[in-house]
Formats: sequence, structure tokens, C-alpha cells
Amino acid sequence: VALLLINNGADLNAVNKDGNTALTWACGKNLTEVALQLINNGADLNAMGKDGRTALMLACSDGHAEVVYLLINEGTDLNAVNKDGKTSLTLACSNGHAEVALQLINNGADLNVVDENGNTALMVVCNKGSSEVAFAIINKGADLNTTNKDGKTALMLAYMKDHCIVAALLINNGADLNAVNKDGNT
Repeated sequence: VALLLINNGADLNAVNKDGNTALTWACGKNLTEVALQLINNGADLNAMGKDGRTALMLACSDGHAEVVYLLINEGTDLNAVNKDGKTSLTLACSNGHAEVALQLINNGADLNVVDENGNTALMVVCNKGSSEVAFAIINKGADLNTTNKDGKTALMLAYMKDHCIVAALLINNGADLNAVNKDGNT
């Protein structure tokens, strides 16, 4: 159907009531071949829906690794931010999609972007407990001691959720053991 529409001159960047394009829809549905056809025919890689989400953000939220790989190779913006201040990386991390998060990290996603609550990707990972992704983010040089709006660091978040392996990674890589949150707690 996509080829039929493309071959008959359909506007590939037209949006539905949610502001999403055909590419955004295809990526959210994990339709890699359809996404490739749309991209090859001029679809906007970085179009944002009304909620500020891009095709990459939708694919990352749902863990569609093959679509993410395609979008990265086609040059999509890895660091676009939605209306909540979330990036593709923080969405992948918050939904537990380690493979997708690692693709983004290894392709240069900004590790220190903060969302509306002041959380970085590392903080999100520490809250979820993914040691593999935490390790990758730490090794790429993320700031270990950034604080969110509550004054919490990644180490505090890992400790609060009892994610001992992630906490150990942070400590072994120089996280501040004496940081104090806004309530005066370490």
C-alpha cells in the first residue's frame, strides 16, 4: 500500500489528527520496509507529532531495534526532545529496551540531556536497574553526580530501588558518596 501511495504522489509528510506522519506511524508499528520506502522517497525523518515525539522516539519507546538501526543509519536526530523533555535514549531506558539504548549510546546520543524533572538517561537507568546500559552510559562519560529537581543523584536513585549492581558501578566509577538531596539526605 505504501508503494501505491508513493507512486501516486501522496504527501509523505501529511499528518493525522495526532500530528503524526506515515513514517512516524510505520516506525511505531515496527514496519521497517515501509519506513525504508518512505525515507527513500523523501519522508521527514525528524517530523514531530503534537506530543513532540519523532519516529525514532516511537521506535525506541517500543523497542523496535531494526527500525532504530535504520533511522540512525539514515541520519535521524538522536537528541530531539519531546514536550516532556525526553529523548529517544531516555524513552528506551525508561521502557527497559537495553538493545535500543545501546544502539543510541554507541552512535553518539547525548547522555546528559535532562527531562522536565531534571533526570538524565543515567538516572532513568538507575531507577530501572539495567546494569548493562548503566555500564555503557558510565563508560561513555556521563556525569555521575548530576542532581534532578529533587536533588537526587543517579546513585541515590539506584540505592532507593535496591539496584546494588548499578550502585556498585556508580561507586566504582567515582560517584559522590556524600551528595545531599534537597531534603538533606544522602
